[in-house]
Amino acid sequence: MIRHSAPTLGTAEARAVVRMLTSGRVADPSRFEGALSRFLGRPARAVQSGSAALHLALLALGVRPGDRVGVPAYACAAVLNAVKYAGAEPEFLDCDADGNVVRVARGVSIVPHMFGLPAPFGGPRIVEDFAMALGARRPRGPAIGSFYATKVITTGHGGFVAGCDVDDLLDYDNRDDYRVRYNYRMSGIAAAIGETQLRRLPLFIKTRRRIADTYFRELARARVELPSRAPEHIYYRFVVRARDADALIRFLRGRGIEAKRPVYRPLHLYFAKVRGRCRGAEELFRRAVSLPIYPSLSARDAGRVVEAVRAFPG
Repeated sequence: MIRHSAPTLGTAEARAVVRMLTSGRVADPSRFEGALSRFLGRPARAVQSGSAALHLALLALGVRPGDRVGVPAYACAAVLNAVKYAGAEPEFLDCDADGNVVRVARGVSIVPHMFGLPAPFGGPRIVEDFAMALGARRPRGPAIGSFYATKVITTGHGGFVAGCDVDDLLDYDNRDDYRVRYNYRMSGIAAAIGETQLRRLPLFIKTRRRIADTYFRELARARVELPSRAPEHIYYRFVVRARDADALIRFLRGRGIEAKRPVYRPLHLYFAKVRGRCRGAEELFRRAVSLPIYPSLSARDAGRVVEAVRAFPG
């Protein structure tokens, strides 16, 4: 079975972990934070998950219980969870055919750059989510990201928050005053993996784009719609649109290829009173299928994916 996604890890990451273990500084992610800050062009902190990063960013932007926050309808539940952690309420934002939101809310909004394609939004009240687009461009304001196992780069679990001041929320110990602060900081061991992965990111992106070029060329006449092509796209996912997503997923599985729905369920569908208000998200949910694309995917396996999709009767 050709896997849908996989991390790209090797001896460089293993050596980095050994160096961290022998250094005795296993709780210190500061080197990785410095590298991230230089890469992003703004101060960054490394944390334990993308959810933790988003929670901190919302608090740093002054989101309080009862506030409304713009939330993409076509996104994973972790985004909604972070809004609820802050006590806020979601205002669901519809998406276009590539999954990116088509508008932002009046207050704070969360804007993921879906599948590696930057969305046309950024600014001081927008939290840009780079979980799927690290390296596509630099953030224009507050930003977060995830380093989960199958993200663009990985630390196993982990995330970052950048472009907003979260130091007081993170640095909870040895303080003269008391307020609720959060033990969200990334471990030094995870950070050692992340620092190595960040150095490899340009090659990862180059490889993803090469595989995407193959798919664009070879699937031009397949019975699916292809994603938008853009020079800044890093192709974290290669998402095609079929008439029936489940039919394509079953067809590919029968040929030894794991394909998936990019999003388990549009978030607004968990709330009966807003069903039907995000028709773009609902349409994409019915049709979108994510094909295997990752740096360790071999040319032979990419060719098998092409052959199978071209054989799909539609």
